[in-house]
Amino acid sequence: MADKLANILIFLADKETVTTEAITSKFGFSATSAKRYLRKLADLGYIEARGGNRNRSYNSVTGKWTGTVLSAHNKWK
Repeated sequence: MADKLANILIFLADKETVTTEAITSKFGFSATSAKRYLRKLADLGYIEARGGNRNRSYNSVTGKWTGTVLSAHNKWK
């Protein structure tokens, strides 16, 4: 699961906001899995959820994760 969360954060790095649909399209996750991963990242404080269930979008919380995730991701390659 950690690699999937890291990949989502890396995907978010150059975007202001992202939706569940964007995650399902990019990574091929089911909507349920994408929502679970995004909820986990929000619970951990890496991203913020905005809007209601139907119009929810997610924004990265800049600075908290950038160096840690990118260095960990490079080690996984």
